[in-house]
Amino acid sequence: MSIRKLFTTLAAGAVLTFGSLGLAGCQDEATAQSSDNGATVQQVSQQFEEAAPTQAAQAPAQQQITAPILRAGTKGTPQEMGTVMRQERHSPQATMNHATFDENANPIDVFANILTASSDRSTWYLMQSNNPIGVQATEMTVRYSGVNLRLYDHKRTDFPTIAEHNFDQDKAEDAIDDRGEEGLNFYDDMIRTSATISSGSGVLFEGDIYDHDSQSISGTFTLIYSDSNKRATLLVTDLDGVTQFAGLAPTFKLERTVVRDVAQLHRENQQRLPANSFSMR
Repeated sequence: MSIRKLFTTLAAGAVLTFGSLGLAGCQDEATAQSSDNGATVQQVSQQFEEAAPTQAAQAPAQQQITAPILRAGTKGTPQEMGTVMRQERHSPQATMNHATFDENANPIDVFANILTASSDRSTWYLMQSNNPIGVQATEMTVRYSGVNLRLYDHKRTDFPTIAEHNFDQDKAEDAIDDRGEEGLNFYDDMIRTSATISSGSGVLFEGDIYDHDSQSISGTFTLIYSDSNKRATLLVTDLDGVTQFAGLAPTFKLERTVVRDVAQLHRENQQRLPANSFSMR
């Protein structure tokens, strides 16, 4: 069964294994308990429905953003998440295992992640299950929630900086010094470093992270992918250009339609661009 067909079945509430991900619907109607890090699906959906008319009336037309329903930290069963996915007409873009490592680079925890987006990629989620790929999930959590997911020709790695960003390096370095946190770096440097870790890797996805409280964009999510070893690196950047690693995906699989879209981008770039230029779309 294809990932897309499994996703449709999941949205209908069936009990199954979501391809290799193992995102299974629950047979009962148990609701995941809320925690300090996020509400349940029902709580957030209800708040969204109550607030949506007011938000639309208050926001100027030129500043309106079609916000995703679920905010980061929202938890729920796979069945509940599938219902929201159907409501937002989402489909999977990629599946992966998200790994955390100790100081010796040994994996500590591995959890299945799925990147989903609406048909026009205007809204997206990175969701994490409570088990690795191949093991049934009983709970899912929204890691990141956002808008405007962009797809790039990741095979062009000669100039890894995405041109649409105009982060101020001096401002970013001042912010990094002020925070005094380990692992922070300037966006351009982090992209360039990440793109050289794995041979043939480049930016595949970028999306704007949405802040439901301020109803505005709060940062950028970047996914760097390598065709050679089928792995991905996840980055998160704030509005100053300060970037940090959001995880490594040692196993990664693209949805067939995304593979097709990237291939089309690459053909177009080869036809119209010189070999030493970089394209984004």
